[in-house]
Amino acid sequence: MGGVECPPVLRDGVYRYVPGRGWERGLPGQRVRVLVFVNSLCRRSCNQVLERIMRVAGELVERGVLGLGVVVCTRFRYVCDDDEAMLLFTRYNIIASPSVVVLEDGEVRASIKGMLRIERELEEVLRGVVEGLRQSGRAAAR
Repeated sequence: MGGVECPPVLRDGVYRYVPGRGWERGLPGQRVRVLVFVNSLCRRSCNQVLERIMRVAGELVERGVLGLGVVVCTRFRYVCDDDEAMLLFTRYNIIASPSVVVLEDGEVRASIKGMLRIERELEEVLRGVVEGLRQSGRAAAR
């Protein structure tokens, strides 16, 4: 599963992916969400990370079960024209672009900073997230 790319213009801000509509301003509201942090010139790496996310968890993203967001600042928290994005870069101590933070009920489940770590760790982390969501869905259905 794939087909989700970063917003066409990476302006400082926080964006959520809405299935069937694309990117809108704001944080995803799901209980479990994946946030991708990038600098405004990192569209290529942003798309590479989203492709990896969609390959493993795209079905849950498209069903609206797993929230997906992109947080953009021009140069980390130091140069950022969006207060919410700057706050998130600071809160999660984002020091490399791209970075991925997985949140569950507001708590950090995983934080992966830099493309080398993303290449090594992201898919395993996402498989754990997907399995947890599927198990909780089965438990809720009982």
